[in-house]
Amino acid sequence: MIFLILLPLAVTSWTVPLELAIGAANFHDFGSISIDSDSEGNFTGFFKSSLNPSQLQKSLHQNLAGQYKIKGGSVSSSSSACLMLKSGLKHEFHLTIDGLKQKILSLTVFPQGLYDVGELHCDETDIKHNFPSKLQGSVIITCVKDLPSPDVTTYLQRMEDEKRARQHGAAQDNRSFLAKYWMYIVPAVIFLLITNAVGTDQQAEG
Repeated sequence: MIFLILLPLAVTSWTVPLELAIGAANFHDFGSISIDSDSEGNFTGFFKSSLNPSQLQKSLHQNLAGQYKIKGGSVSSSSSACLMLKSGLKHEFHLTIDGLKQKILSLTVFPQGLYDVGELHCDETDIKHNFPSKLQGSVIITCVKDLPSPDVTTYLQRMEDEKRARQHGAAQDNRSFLAKYWMYIVPAVIFLLITNAVGTDQQAEG
């Protein structure tokens, strides 16, 4: 009988508060993105809004030419208020994070499904979406991992040892002649064997 032992996965999570400003208005609470990681270092994000969609829709209609600005901690991003209305208030968040330090390095918000818009023109007739009862948003996370720092102490010690060896003469090598130079001898022997074999074949044909 085989018994399986299930070990709990080490999962960490943290929350990024979001703030919103439309046009020249001040920033105010918009919601949050929660970031979860599993034991394999994979990260997923979930958006949760604290705003009423109808209130947001009204503010956007009043600022069609304004900027839709999202801030998360020390990073921020902006899009067009018009495009957010055209997308039906569907957000797509792109986050670059430092998973070890639980830090947001960059934040970009897109109106979902609208990337290449060309010349922007927006009026009431362009807004044809049925708006959701709850704000929606997908989260795409890219994790940047720190490169290991070089071992400077070991490197300097090795350089010092090599310098000392050159000054006082390298340590005596007690290996045999064959052990030292086998990598040069073997190819030469193989070359001679092949050359002799070819020469013998040519003599036999002659």
